[in-house]
Amino acid sequence: MNVYDQLSNPGLIERITRRFYHLVTADADLAPHYEGVNLEDLVFRRTTFMRAALGGPVHGAAHLSTAEQAEQSLDPALGDLRRSLVLQPLHDSGAPEVLRKAWLKNEDQQRPR
Repeated sequence: MNVYDQLSNPGLIERITRRFYHLVTADADLAPHYEGVNLEDLVFRRTTFMRAALGGPVHGAAHLSTAEQAEQSLDPALGDLRRSLVLQPLHDSGAPEVLRKAWLKNEDQQRPR
């Protein structure tokens, strides 16, 4: 069984994504990298991408947007900061351990080195 099928509430993926981008755009160091970005589109695309990455259905574009690809080119220190910000919504949402592990694995695979 994939991670998506183990979730009792698939809407959790969007809630985590939305909270994450709220934190990112409120951060003084990361916010400038998101100026001019349509956050609703970014939330939709990242949610769709994460659903697919976790084994769920693909609705719409499951590829990374230009803004998301730019995230991958952040310098390593900002990548570390970005990763630390994803921990809070994962924790606050009460995400099950299987989702936290899979999400962080995906995050680590996309981090700048």
